[in-house]
Amino acid sequence: ALEIADVILGNLPKCENDIYQMLSQTSNLTVEEIKAPGNAAMFLEMVIDFIKKEEFRDFIKVVSKLFN
Repeated sequence: ALEIADVILGNLPKCENDIYQMLSQTSNLTVEEIKAPGNAAMFLEMVIDFIKKEEFRDFIKVVSKLFN
């Protein structure tokens, strides 16, 4: 999960708006609340929690077959 989070954060400038939108749609927060100064720790926790979801693990298993 941490490796995936590192990839996401490393590419944040490329897909920043998409990630904020996805996190907003899967939480009770607005994009502005997630982006707010001082919420960096919350943002990281949200990314890690999202990656740990069972549905995401299933997706990664399927995608990883493309690279075997």
